[in-house]
Amino acid sequence: MTGGNKSLEGPLFRAMIRACLLAGRVYTAIVISTGAIAGLALWFPPGKALWQNDAQRNLGFNQFLESLSPKTREWWIDTVSSYRFSLFLQLMSLSQYGSALAPFIKTALSPHTVESSWYLNCICVDPKYQRQGIATNLIKMVEQKV
Repeated sequence: MTGGNKSLEGPLFRAMIRACLLAGRVYTAIVISTGAIAGLALWFPPGKALWQNDAQRNLGFNQFLESLSPKTREWWIDTVSSYRFSLFLQLMSLSQYGSALAPFIKTALSPHTVESSWYLNCICVDPKYQRQGIATNLIKMVEQKV
């Protein structure tokens, strides 16, 4: 996703978190004794999606794209972004980022999926805390809300 440039992993993830703070919900699992973040889940409520508008993309994603090599940027635009923006494609019926998966997404999902479903964009657990049910609980938190 970064073309092998590990220095771009942080900016990518921070752009995802910032966009989610603006339009979605960020759930965290905190280690009580240390205050460390053990896990994180980025959820978008019905009708919302990651980087679906300029306000979200301007919180780091556009800068991330500009930092990529031309080959990796092209990969994002032609392949990855089509998947990442699948909800956006349904909402807007177009994408400036490419359409490699758009026909599949449009036929695989109901027209009401975006309006009625929560979307888990990203979930991660620090390896030190894996296999303890943290990711499961981050999912259950949203399941209980809906």
